[in-house]
Amino acid sequence: MRMLTLTETGTKNLLLHVRELADLYALKTLYDYLAKTRADGNLDVRVFFGGSIDSERSREVLQNAPTRDQFQNSSIDAVVSCYSDIGGGGDLEIDISVLKNAVAPMSKEEKAELKQRYGVKSKEPVLVIGYASPSPDVVKVVEAASKHATVYLVGYGKKDDYHLSPEAKDKVHVVDKHGVLKDYYAMADVAINANNLRHSSAPLHNFVEATEGGRLFMIPFSNLAQYGYRQLVNAGVIAECTDLGDLVDRVQDTLRNFDGNERVIEARARHLTRTRDAYLPVILAKIMQLAGEETALPDSDLDITQTGKRVRIMHPDSNWGLVFSYMKDVDMPQIKTFKDSSYFSKFKGKQKFECITMDRLGSLIIKEKYSLINESNIENLCKIIPMNNFEKISLKKNKPIADDDPFGDSFMLGDHSPDNPLKKPKRQTGLPFNFKEIPSDLLAKYASLLGNPRLNKIMDNITSCFYQ
Repeated sequence: MRMLTLTETGTKNLLLHVRELADLYALKTLYDYLAKTRADGNLDVRVFFGGSIDSERSREVLQNAPTRDQFQNSSIDAVVSCYSDIGGGGDLEIDISVLKNAVAPMSKEEKAELKQRYGVKSKEPVLVIGYASPSPDVVKVVEAASKHATVYLVGYGKKDDYHLSPEAKDKVHVVDKHGVLKDYYAMADVAINANNLRHSSAPLHNFVEATEGGRLFMIPFSNLAQYGYRQLVNAGVIAECTDLGDLVDRVQDTLRNFDGNERVIEARARHLTRTRDAYLPVILAKIMQLAGEETALPDSDLDITQTGKRVRIMHPDSNWGLVFSYMKDVDMPQIKTFKDSSYFSKFKGKQKFECITMDRLGSLIIKEKYSLINESNIENLCKIIPMNNFEKISLKKNKPIADDDPFGDSFMLGDHSPDNPLKKPKRQTGLPFNFKEIPSDLLAKYASLLGNPRLNKIMDNITSCFYQ
């Protein structure tokens, strides 16, 4: 990967690389800021998008922003990407939570236009439940909230799948179109993410977008290490609930006594503005440095690190570690070998242990430590990890696995010099070692451990992955 140097002259080409829709939303905020700076004559960089931007929703978000297709004959001087729970890549990686919290708030006129476009009309408050599915938890929320609101379920299933009462059914709309949840959140008076109806250790998602229209009610995760979350909670924009019953009661009370969202919207806007003012100039200065300009970085509390030629900008509140984000008191050698049952017993049943990315953990066990796996170690593993999570260790055939460190970033960009335009590198499939070196009778022994059919299925999957 080639970095810019001070000796190069002329307008530089900066690619904003998109891997998923969340990246696009975040990078569009950065693009709009850079475009304004360039229009003011303060930045001599040509900025365009590349990557996964071919969907209908992506084209809608991009509007008239330039894309890689329009600059096929131009070299790429630097690549900017988001850093999130799926890793990063490129010359400059930016904490996605910083960019998400730097978005410009939507105006009343823009929200009214969305309601007209989607046909959202209601004299009552509007409750939007994102990632909805016909689960008992969602049904419980809908039955209570629909007494005082019009409810939009953006997710999966049909209305009949929810088995609602006739009264609730009349006030519910189900939306299964991809990519529109952000718009529905903007039209909401109250928002819920159905993934936040139970305690979990998964990374947070969409909490900034979910507060565009009004307050977000949720049961907090154990993995809350993202910039903006605590700030929005402290501002009263996100309401943390103790359990599902508490959430239902508070949502119902809010809808019953709803008197507008002005204070919530203003509090959110102040937070977003502070973020824009504090951090976007820092990102701009770093990009100008990449473009070969001698520019000082403004003071900030951002963590800026450089590994080789790659620069990463992170907020200290964010911890996007793909594994063990909340296990600082855990000794990694013990995790890798699973030898000491007493050591692991203190983590039994604790959600923070379940934040392990199970497929990477499984690949680590088999790739590096299979000689240490014995009956005792497997038993210890099963003591501390619930069986439904342990099932996720099964390695499916042709599943991409990181070439180097199994705990490292899964996404890496290849060289993008002028003679070798940006291409997604070929990724290794299967495990990057000769699994056949492990005796089949040893695998069979593992498969018979504990006499548990679910464990047998796991080991069968692992075995068949390499002996077919």
